[in-house]
Amino acid sequence: MDDEERTTAIHEAGHAVASVRLFPDRLVLEVSIEPEPDKGLLGNHAAEELTVLCSTPDEQAAASFEAEAIYSCAGYAAVLAAGYPEAKAIAGCECDFAEAGDLLDIGKRKAVELMQRPENQQAVKHVADELSRHRYLDGGHVEVLINVADGDMTEKEYQAYLKLIDR
Repeated sequence: MDDEERTTAIHEAGHAVASVRLFPDRLVLEVSIEPEPDKGLLGNHAAEELTVLCSTPDEQAAASFEAEAIYSCAGYAAVLAAGYPEAKAIAGCECDFAEAGDLLDIGKRKAVELMQRPENQQAVKHVADELSRHRYLDGGHVEVLINVADGDMTEKEYQAYLKLIDR
């Protein structure tokens, strides 16, 4: 695996881990890295839409907007937290940063804080390692990998899970 593939896997794993951490009611559908002709290596992450229950529509919008900004910057932050230089972390983030809009600076800072937590670095490593091997993980697999990283699932239980999904 080359450096671009590895940083793309870390980037997409960052989005997946941030989605699970920030949006407990959001289901991660998939995460993937695929080579595209004439475009290079492209990563993708998809999740079910968030439903935030707050007391007022303004509180709901503010909570969702800030969390979305952090989520948008989480791939960038995961690559930084993995020890790559900022120039490498920024590569391929144009769409992510555009989505963050005016909250970009706040989102980047909070995303870096989120991704620098040891439990999230470990979770990103687990997801990125498996994504590098398989190039595609469904949402259930992402959540299982995070559970392994968090110590909520043993390696033996993970191996049993892999047998269930035929990996």
